[in-house]
Amino acid sequence: MKQASKNALIAATTTLLLLMLYGCQSLADSEPPVLQPGHIQQLPDAWSQRGLQDGFEVDAASMQILYDIARGLVEQHFDLSLQDVELELASNTKIEKIVRRETQRLTNAVFENTDFAEFFVNKVMEDQTGSYAGLFVHPENAVLVNRELLEVFLSQIDENDSRLRAESILALLIHELVHAADNKRYQIHSRRELNFRASVAQSAVFEGHAQLGTRDICQQSGCVRGLTELDTFMFEAPEPKDPVARSLQAISRNVLEYSYIEGERFVTGLRDGQNGKQQLDRVLSEPPKDPVQILTPETYPNTDRVQRNETILELISALEHRWNQASFAMIETSPIKGIDIRDDPDRRAATKEGFTKLITSMIGLQVFNQSSKKLTPIEVSVMQTDTPDTARLFAYSFFEKASGGPTSDLHTNTLYITLGEREGIGQWPMRVHVTLTKLKNDNGEDAADYASLVASAGSWIIQIGGLIQQDYADMLEFSEAALLELVQADI
Repeated sequence: MKQASKNALIAATTTLLLLMLYGCQSLADSEPPVLQPGHIQQLPDAWSQRGLQDGFEVDAASMQILYDIARGLVEQHFDLSLQDVELELASNTKIEKIVRRETQRLTNAVFENTDFAEFFVNKVMEDQTGSYAGLFVHPENAVLVNRELLEVFLSQIDENDSRLRAESILALLIHELVHAADNKRYQIHSRRELNFRASVAQSAVFEGHAQLGTRDICQQSGCVRGLTELDTFMFEAPEPKDPVARSLQAISRNVLEYSYIEGERFVTGLRDGQNGKQQLDRVLSEPPKDPVQILTPETYPNTDRVQRNETILELISALEHRWNQASFAMIETSPIKGIDIRDDPDRRAATKEGFTKLITSMIGLQVFNQSSKKLTPIEVSVMQTDTPDTARLFAYSFFEKASGGPTSDLHTNTLYITLGEREGIGQWPMRVHVTLTKLKNDNGEDAADYASLVASAGSWIIQIGGLIQQDYADMLEFSEAALLELVQADI
């Protein structure tokens, strides 16, 4: 694990948090999305009537004209009025304040220690890796467009192609107005779970539906080229030269792919399946709390998996371990930290099978030391597989990935532990793989050890990673205590 590892650990937390807002972010993937064809050449009558065919300029008056067109298209598509939703060209500073407000709201609901919660928010805002081009905000009931980021966006489009520039802004406004329509119909802001895990799944539902609604409207109204430009802006950020920046961008773009690309696939699958309208209404009213559900619209709602995950969480939360003491906060997070599979059907099929069939239950946790002034959580994943053989294969694969391969500069310590007679369950092997990595500071000096532990027993796997000070006894004790409970539980 290289120097970027610590920064990437923080960025994973940051990016997942910031996705709780419903906006279009600027960072993302390095390959273009697969878009449906169907650009309609003839723009709506209102377009030509309002003088946007030639000489389009980005100013308040032109933006208002485009906003009125976008609002009319969304109102017609969903058969409701959005006349009370206003447009504001906002500064990046104002948008960051709103992002901070929403982050604070979620964080205060998660951490009991108010001082640590404030520190957490400050660190998240300091380390955020992307900006939002647009947001629908509540309770202001307004669409905010980032003035500075809009200029960056349009600088990538031919200044002589006025129509394409206008179409691109129109697609952005339609996307945010679909959020406004969803909020009016389903009260998505007031229903939102203040939970790190649920916020990721909800983001995929709401962003996916906004993408689907924008695509449908643009195919009918002639702004598909603009939607393509918007997707390019989000998903084709040039790769930075700096390795730390590359690591952070990879996290951002993979998380965004999950939220936007997989989210749109999910809601499209529901809409096009049996009882599609009822299923879409249901998911927008009550989004799933399990991010893995987004990969399989055909199993929605997978209540059996939800129940198994809840049982695992209850068992883990009841362990007698210092991570469950008051000085620590064990927070449930998304077990999916972003994926990069949309342009490789075989890889996507394998990833989907792995997450949903071979791994039959899965929870993600982050353990924060609330007495610390460092945002470096311990990452924990607990997985149940279909068979013990599958668990062994996954465990070895995770260990191989953590060790970085033959070219990495790591020192590795591998432990194999067999636990004996325990509470009448007889001999059972608990295999533990531990990889220790020296992290460097900015001066190239040894700064800290990063430990990656993979433990398995029966059909269960526990994966733990994080910075350590003296040793990794806490990780070993946690994995042993958890596996002892899990192999005896009827889950």
